Amino acid sequence: MGVVRREGDWRLEKQDNGLYVITYQNDAQMKVVTPEYKSRDFENPVMDTIPVREVGSYAEVEGLFEEKAHGGAPGGFGLGGGNQMESISTDLGQNGELDVSADGDDLEDIDAPPGVIAIALVIVGGATLSTQGWQPSETVFQAGVIMGIGGLLILGWGVAVGRSNGWKAAKEQLFESEESGSSSRKSGSNSGVETTPPASEKTKNTLIFERAEQRCEWCGERSDHLEVHHIEPRSEGGSNEPSNLIVLCPNHHRQADAGGISKTKLKAKARRLPGVSVG
Repeated sequence: MGVVRREGDWRLEKQDNGLYVITYQNDAQMKVVTPEYKSRDFENPVMDTIPVREVGSYAEVEGLFEEKAHGGAPGGFGLGGGNQMESISTDLGQNGELDVSADGDDLEDIDAPPGVIAIALVIVGGATLSTQGWQPSETVFQAGVIMGIGGLLILGWGVAVGRSNGWKAAKEQLFESEESGSSSRKSGSNSGVETTPPASEKTKNTLIFERAEQRCEWCGERSDHLEVHHIEPRSEGGSNEPSNLIVLCPNHHRQADAGGISKTKLKAKARRLPGVSVG
């Protein structure tokens, strides 16, 4: 029994016949069980807070270990496998708007207003801490702390906006969705925004052939009929900068125009695209 594999700070430890633990810097990340493991009375590794995987052989155990070790340091919550939660980061952009982004593709699908996300984080984080108790070394406890702090940071940002721009502005920033906000802007005081001219052919060709490499930047499919879509519409003053443009196949361009793909998702996708110069 003991360490059977090492990769940097990662260790594969054998605890019993057929029972292995994958650790990172001595912090357990996952337990792996093979058919050789015979649980003792009152012992069930599946009941642990650490994720447990059941595999068919030791070769699969090594495969899981290599997958973890080659994936680098674990995420902020320290949970592995399918239970891993991606970290949330908040960023105040140059225009003063809150940009809530995620490290993983799953959180990219969250379209809820920042205030709703903040309240959910505080509630879930608080519930996690109340059930876990004061155990700072436990990964579940750390997850609760991170979620609670993340929610409070977003709400604190809302308070700062309220003090500087008024509580009505803070409410709009925190609790109004992007779609309803853009609709009110079109029917309100910003209805006279000058329409941006179409993107130049040079800009379109640069994006299609150099950045997108003749593939839809949403689905990745190659197409001979690609189109350049303005994330912020030209009718609302959306610029012709590459950061506001995304190359789409006709199908996804229609969906984007109809609101079937939200601006939030398109912006998140555009942020991950390589930079190009269209000057």
